[in-house]
Amino acid sequence: MHCYAGCRTKDVLAAAGLTWNDLFATSRELHRPMPFRSPLAEARADVLREARRQRDRLVLLRDDFTIADEIRRRLHRVDDARRLATASGDMPAAWDALVAAAALERSAYELELVLNA
Repeated sequence: MHCYAGCRTKDVLAAAGLTWNDLFATSRELHRPMPFRSPLAEARADVLREARRQRDRLVLLRDDFTIADEIRRRLHRVDDARRLATASGDMPAAWDALVAAAALERSAYELELVLNA
C-alpha cells in the first residue's frame, strides 16, 4: 500500500479503520477447499436458476394472462351465439342472441383496450 502524499501505511490503515490482518486472508480461508460440483449438478443448478427467473417474470404478467383468458372466453361465447342464431333462423330468440353477442363482443374489446393500455 502506498500513499503518494507520504503518509505511513500504518496511518492510512488506521484512517480507513483497518489493520494489517484485514489486508491478508487467514490461513483457514486459504486452505478452505472449493466445493466441487459435478457437471450434472451444475446443469441442474442452471436449470433451477432459469426456472426461478422465468417464474419471477411470469408473476408480473399473471394479471395480463387472466384478462387475455377472459377476452378469449367471451369471444368464444360470441361465436357460439352467432352459430346458434344462424341455425335458428329468423326468430325473435335468434335476434335476442345476436344482440347479447354484440354486447359481449363489445365488452371483450373494452377489456382488450384495458390490456393494451
